[in-house]
Amino acid sequence: MSTFNFNNNDDDNSKSNLFASSNSDASKMEELKNILIHKDLDFIKDYTSNNEIQLQVLNIKNKFDILIYALEHDTSIDIIQYLLQTVPYSSIDYTIMDKETTTKNPLYVAFSKNNYKAINLFFPEV
Repeated sequence: MSTFNFNNNDDDNSKSNLFASSNSDASKMEELKNILIHKDLDFIKDYTSNNEIQLQVLNIKNKFDILIYALEHDTSIDIIQYLLQTVPYSSIDYTIMDKETTTKNPLYVAFSKNNYKAINLFFPEV
């Protein structure tokens, strides 16, 4: 498997830390996380479009990943597929830190949740 390359450049902290830069931005991130769990795909598309949110800027290198978050919270398979298509993931071979000692990646989370539909999305040619 190849090494995952986040599309958040450290040189471009203004974009990659869009939601971490202020309280209102942090609340937007929390709102979007809540929407991912409780809303349907069309609502998410409308919300991100109307608020000009690019989902990939939510990913914070080694700390937070929107795909992993969605998998952990049993988001619908349609939303998982949308994230895979919208956020430029070049591989699922990456990890983020959960707390100080635990790492997780999308495949591990999908297996731990018995989400075989998501696993099939990760390996479409199998």
